[in-house]
Amino acid sequence: MRTALTHRHTLNMEGGDEAIRYSLSLNYGDEFGVMKGSDRNNVGLTLSLQYRRKKWNISNSLSMTNTKSHNSPYGSFSEYTKLNPYYRLTDENGRYQQVIEIKPMSSGNSPKTVTNPLYNVQFPNKDLSNNFSIVDNFSIEYAIMDNLRVNGQVSLTKSTARSEQFKSSHHTDFAPEEDLTQRGSYTKSTGESVSWNANAALNYNLVKGKHGMFALLRWDVSSSKSDGINLSAKGFPDDNMDDFLFAFEMDQRVNGEESTQRSVGMTGSLNYMYDQRFSVDFNIRGDLSSQFGADTKMAPFWSVGLRWNMEREKWLEGSIISNLTLFGSVGTTGSQSYSPYQAKETYSFRDLMFPYPSGDVLGAQLMAIGNPDLGWSKTMQKSVSLEFGLWNSRLNATVSYYHNYTDEMLLGTNIQPSTGFSTLTRNVGAVLNEGVDVSLNGLLVNNYENQFQWSLSVNATHNRNVIKKLSNELKEMNRKNQENRNEILPIYEEGESTTVIKSVRSLGIDPATGQEIFLTKDGKPTFQHNYDNEVVVGNTNPDVEGVWGNSLYWKGFSLNLHIRYSLGGQKFNNTLYEKVENISVTGLSQNQDKRALYDRWQKPGDKAKFKGISQTDVTPMSSRFVQDNNYIAIESVRLAYEFPQRWMERIRFSGLTVSAYMNDICRFSTIKDERGISYPFARSVSMSISVNF
Repeated sequence: MRTALTHRHTLNMEGGDEAIRYSLSLNYGDEFGVMKGSDRNNVGLTLSLQYRRKKWNISNSLSMTNTKSHNSPYGSFSEYTKLNPYYRLTDENGRYQQVIEIKPMSSGNSPKTVTNPLYNVQFPNKDLSNNFSIVDNFSIEYAIMDNLRVNGQVSLTKSTARSEQFKSSHHTDFAPEEDLTQRGSYTKSTGESVSWNANAALNYNLVKGKHGMFALLRWDVSSSKSDGINLSAKGFPDDNMDDFLFAFEMDQRVNGEESTQRSVGMTGSLNYMYDQRFSVDFNIRGDLSSQFGADTKMAPFWSVGLRWNMEREKWLEGSIISNLTLFGSVGTTGSQSYSPYQAKETYSFRDLMFPYPSGDVLGAQLMAIGNPDLGWSKTMQKSVSLEFGLWNSRLNATVSYYHNYTDEMLLGTNIQPSTGFSTLTRNVGAVLNEGVDVSLNGLLVNNYENQFQWSLSVNATHNRNVIKKLSNELKEMNRKNQENRNEILPIYEEGESTTVIKSVRSLGIDPATGQEIFLTKDGKPTFQHNYDNEVVVGNTNPDVEGVWGNSLYWKGFSLNLHIRYSLGGQKFNNTLYEKVENISVTGLSQNQDKRALYDRWQKPGDKAKFKGISQTDVTPMSSRFVQDNNYIAIESVRLAYEFPQRWMERIRFSGLTVSAYMNDICRFSTIKDERGISYPFARSVSMSISVNF
C-alpha cells in the first residue's frame, strides 16, 4: 500500500479572427493507485477548427486519446484481507514463503493450503492494458433564410484495445502443480471497433407579434462494428521465456466475437408560444434497429408538453414573485436491453469450430431461439412541475411529480425443452414508477461591499414502484428464486415493489437455549425456520434521498461543500451473514470480521445478537440480518482562490486560480458492512493551478 500522487496537466491554445477560429488542447496525466505498481497513463490531443462567414458555419473537431494501465503485481487486495494477522510472511532468512500454512480441516475435508501473495512479487509478471481511440466530429450549417436553417453532422470513432496477463511458473496459483508444462500462464486479448453516425436537420422559426412558432425535422443514421479475439496459453517453465510464443500449449481454443449494429431514426418537433406566457410543444420520433426482430416495425415515440409562465400575468406584477411557472408533459419512451441473437436467430462457431475429440463434427450451432416479435420495452411518462422564484430569484424552488408506467418488460421466459433451449426472450410484465422531486436553492447573503456571498441548495427525491402486471413466466422465475437459498433473490408479486426484501421474521436469539426464534406468517413464535413464512421485512429503495450543497465566496476565496443523504431504506447485511455466523469450513483458515468473536451467546440467560460460536450449523436467512440503511456522506469539498485582476496585470496574466479538492471525506451510516475488499478504498486530495494568458 502507498499514498499515491497523481498529476494531470492541460494546455489550451486558441486564436483566429471573426471568420476562422482554431484551438489546440493537449493533456497528459499519470494516475497512481494506492496499491504499489498500479497506475494509469493518459495522453490526449484535441484540434478544433471553425469557419463562420455570412450564411455558413463549418466546424471540425479531431480528438485522440491513449491510455496505458498496469494492475498491481501484488495481486488482488482481497487476498490480503483473508490472511490472518499472526501469519509470518517471511522465513528465518527474511525471504517470502510460498506456503504460509497447511491447515488441517475437520474430518472429511482436505487440508487447506494458505499461500503468500507477496511471494509472487519476486518473479516476472505482466498485467497491462492499452486503449487508443480517435474521434472526428464534422458539422456544417447553412442559413437559407434568417428563420430557416439546414445543418448536418458526421461523427467517426475508431478505437483499439489490448490487454495481457502473464503469471510465472512460480506463482502461487500453481503451488500444488508439479508438471512444468502446466505451470505458468499467459492470456492475451485484442479488439477494435469502428462506429459512425450522421444526421441532417431542418430548423424553422417564425415570430410575429405575440406569436412564435418553432419547428424541427431531423433524420439520423448510425452504424457500429466491433470484433475481438482472446488467447490463453500455459506452460512457461523458464521465467525468461515470458512471451506468448514460448507457451507449451494453448490452454483453450481461440475464441472471440464480432458484432454489427445499425439504426435509423427520424424526429419531428413543433413548438408554439403565445405572448411568452403560454407554450405547447409536440415531439415525435421513430426508430428502426438491426437488433430488433424481423416483425418489429418502426417504433413511434411521442410527447406533448404545456407551459404557463404565470409571472408574466398582470395580477403578479409588483409582487415578490419573480418567477412562477407551471408545466407538464406526457409521452412515451423506449429501451432495448437484450442481445441481437435473442431477436434474430444467430449461429456461433465457438463450440464447433474444431471437431469433437470423439467425432468429426464441424460446423455452427444456434445461440438461441430468436423472437421476431421482440421490440421495445415502452414507458408511458407523465409529469407535472411547479417552479417559483422570490425576491428577484434570491430564493428558488421546484416541485415535480412523475408517473411512469412501463409495459412489455423484457424477460427470458420458459419454453419446451424439445426446442433445445430453456428460455425465449419476450416482452412481459408491467411496472409503475412514481415519485416526487423537490429542489430549493437560495442566495442567503449577497454583500457586494465586503465581497461576500453565501448560497445554499438542497434537493430531495422520493420514489416508489409497484408491479402492476405479473405474467406466468415471472411466476415461474419466482419459484426458481425461492428454491435458491444461498442469496437474497427477488420474489415478484403484483401490488408490491420490485425493491422489497422478503425474509422470515426473527425475534432474535433465545436467551435460554441460544437458538433463533422465528415468526410464522400469522405471528406465532417458532424455532423452526420455513421459507413459506417469508414476508416483506424491508425495502432497498429509501424513503427520501438527495444532496445538500453550500457555496461561500469572500474576496477571491470560494468554498463548495456537498453532502449526500439517504433515509428510510433497508439492506441485507451480507457481511454479518457470511463472516460472523455462516463461516465456511474454508473460511475458518482465513481472517474474518471481528464481530464473529463478540456478542455471541455462551450460556443460558445471555442476551446476544448472534448464536454461539460453537454452533456450526448453517444459519438460514432471516430479518435478523436486515438493517436500516440510513447514511450521511460528505461527498466533496473544494477550496479555491482567484487572484485579483490588478495583480495579474503586473505579471501579464489574464487570470490565475489555485484550488484544492477532496472527495469521499467521511460517511456516517447505521449499517456496518465491508467495502474496498477487491481494491483498497481510498480518499483523494487534488490540487490544481489554472493560468490564463
